[in-house]
Amino acid sequence: MSKRHKDLTRDFYLNVVSTADTTRISEFCHDQMTFRSSLGHFKDGVDGFAEFLTSLGSALDEFQCSIDDIISERNKVCARFTFSGVHAGDLLLFHATGARVHWEGVALITFKSGKIIDIWTLGDVRSLLRQLADASSA
Repeated sequence: MSKRHKDLTRDFYLNVVSTADTTRISEFCHDQMTFRSSLGHFKDGVDGFAEFLTSLGSALDEFQCSIDDIISERNKVCARFTFSGVHAGDLLLFHATGARVHWEGVALITFKSGKIIDIWTLGDVRSLLRQLADASSA
């Protein structure tokens, strides 16, 4: 099952998260999924995660997340990402700066019955804040 979970994780981040395609969330995620991020979000369910993706998409144009490392055991996947985008809307109390930003993060993804039931992310928010502050003061 580990390989299948890794493949599903890759497909989910490539085809749903990176594109902010909220119409495909339920293909990959359990209806009762939970999501936590170090950007201060806690969301319940597919609709809650769709809200997060929509807000992320309005804050960052050209948003991308690439998987740098991925490991899996039993029903869990851990992936290390590089996130990037152009700061186009409100993000972490900063108004749009037009600056290209990037940061790294890790997600622990839990599967239940072949779908994602929980995503817990931790990103390098300090690096992102520094980039946003530098761009705001320029």
